[in-house]
Amino acid sequence: NLKKSVRASPYTSKTSSNTTPNATKSERRRNERQGISETQFAILKDWFGRYTYLTIENRKIVSQETELPEKTVMYWFQNQRRKVKRQNTC
Repeated sequence: NLKKSVRASPYTSKTSSNTTPNATKSERRRNERQGISETQFAILKDWFGRYTYLTIENRKIVSQETELPEKTVMYWFQNQRRKVKRQNTC
């Protein structure tokens, strides 16, 4: 059971319709961003503390523990590595 609180996202909106079927490329909007709960964030942070790079097997485990798609886990780890690198260079 994951905690219901969700981290704020600048991309979420109150409207549920993203596009119309015949929308042109310039009229389309991004898919709404998936919020990450505090519990999911804690799990991701814990794994990142142990492993900066995840193997495919570990990524599957983290994905199951957090109930997030594997791609979301993969991108979260990429972004964290980039964030750490940027903080260390400043």
